[in-house]
Amino acid sequence: MRAAFHFLTCFVLTCCAVAPAAMAGEFDELATAKTLTDADKQSIRSAVNAKVKLLGSSDVGQVTKAREDLSGWSAGNATPVFRGEFSKAACTPLADLVLRAEPIQAVNAIEVLRVVQTHEALQQLSKLANSSTVPNVGVRLAAARALLTAIEAGTDMNSAQADGLVRAISDAAKRESEWACSYSQLTALSAIAKRSGMDTKVVSAARAGQVAGLAAIATKVGKGDPKDAQLLKCASRVLAAMRKDLANAPTAERTALAASLLPVVDSLRKAGGSPPTGVDADVRAAFADTVKASDLMAELLKASGRPATRPAAKPTAKPAPKKPTT
Repeated sequence: MRAAFHFLTCFVLTCCAVAPAAMAGEFDELATAKTLTDADKQSIRSAVNAKVKLLGSSDVGQVTKAREDLSGWSAGNATPVFRGEFSKAACTPLADLVLRAEPIQAVNAIEVLRVVQTHEALQQLSKLANSSTVPNVGVRLAAARALLTAIEAGTDMNSAQADGLVRAISDAAKRESEWACSYSQLTALSAIAKRSGMDTKVVSAARAGQVAGLAAIATKVGKGDPKDAQLLKCASRVLAAMRKDLANAPTAERTALAASLLPVVDSLRKAGGSPPTGVDADVRAAFADTVKASDLMAELLKASGRPATRPAAKPTAKPAPKKPTT
């Protein structure tokens, strides 16, 4: 299991590294078109269907070539009209392929979804990043990382779309049992919360999703099962990043979050103080890091709730004694 997870992780990182390379392909001319005719749209659909079919091949060479053909256009200046049409044609077939294919084909399909950068692609990735949909850890990790990367790349979404995405990611984070997947999910929520132009309700929901995800980790680790101990690798990192975000946020935002976050921070601190016997050194270090991150976060939140201290008033000077008159 661990070897397969490591292999798929390395494969994902390799895909991420090579995907931006420019590829000459049948989409290049249409990708820069400002308008698309019905014939153009049909051409896109036909090409996508053919390439997705090859993406599911048992021939690794064909899989790689299909991924390159389907994602190569993203390295250029694709127009919104092409991106939207490609998204309509590709997102659902790619997601369906992920659910039925072997891990290698699935990860390649996810890499194409990553570069589409539309709200529809984000929706599909959020579903694939959920353990209730994708039980394979390596494939789920690929989806979670692709989702985070696409959000951080600035994929267009309005507040209503972001709200639905926050709900989907929050649900995935609460279910997650692998720290690397959980980290990408909770960091994706942070990326949405920090995006400019989002409604206050969306920002609050994204932060609430992070809190709920951390609470789920605290509950799992608190039960003392060694297999869940690795989740504190996520908790320590997310807490540290949240603290940095909140330190630069308005005091009102910190104060509003304190009521729900402080109890979770306390639970994480307690969990971090009791590492199971026999865990690896990196996991033991994560327990110590969680305690430290919890203390620092608690200090910040408690300080935000204190009333501002007024400077002490200067004592009123006593009037100088009058000189006696003669």
